[in-house]
Amino acid sequence: MQPHLEVAEQVSVGAGIDYWFQPEPAAAGEPPMKPPAWKQWLITTSVIWPLTMVVPWAFGPVFKALPALGAYGVAHGILAAVIVAIVVWLIMPRYTELVHDWLFRKE
Repeated sequence: MQPHLEVAEQVSVGAGIDYWFQPEPAAAGEPPMKPPAWKQWLITTSVIWPLTMVVPWAFGPVFKALPALGAYGVAHGILAAVIVAIVVWLIMPRYTELVHDWLFRKE
């Protein structure tokens, strides 16, 4: 397939959080700018914290109706999977785009 591409393929592999907080290209001769860790922590916490309150509450009726799903450990796995899915596919891509300028502002 390579001969049919207009531009050479560029592949990069990283962890999920690296994807959300991609380094900014820097001026010539400077390393790429990465947002400070405390800003990454603050953004991530501001997403996870409310979800850990809302998602268990929303699943309460499901766990009452299906007690096997509400069992200790099972419920935690379901809640963790739902929260992570919401964070990865719904919230973080949009949220990091929204706060992009703040994330990369030089202090």
